[in-house]
Amino acid sequence: MSTPNLNVHVCQFLDRWKTRLVQDLNAIPEDKLNEGLGANSRTALNIAAECGAINQVWIGFFETGFVTFMATEDEPAFYAKYNTRKLVLGLIEETCLRLTELFMALDPAKFAETTDAFRGRTMTYLQLAEFPTVHMCYHDGQLNYIQTLLGDDAIHWGV
Repeated sequence: MSTPNLNVHVCQFLDRWKTRLVQDLNAIPEDKLNEGLGANSRTALNIAAECGAINQVWIGFFETGFVTFMATEDEPAFYAKYNTRKLVLGLIEETCLRLTELFMALDPAKFAETTDAFRGRTMTYLQLAEFPTVHMCYHDGQLNYIQTLLGDDAIHWGV
């Protein structure tokens, strides 16, 4: 059996969950995208925009080797900027495309190397490359929950 191509695997994993996130965001009614459903709940657009923001963090890492999060004081302006479905979907598509480019350009041997660039934790580059996907998966679950609170219990993506 041949060795799987990790570059392709990581990109396919990213694309599958990006597609599911996009499908679930598209299933939320337009008039509910910026509506919180409880006292401290986040909106669907805020949740999805965070996926794009975190993707930007990992783009920065794979371009520079450094993990740099957005400054807390910059978050309100960032989320205010991404206040429509079209803008958030564009951010997600753009960041996933750039991650795909970076992952495909990575020497496959690099995936086995370790770094402590993420909060001092020793992790492989493969673990870090999977982080944006796992993050989108987590937030897709939140979008699913918002859908159920809105009375929609359909699955909007296939396996």
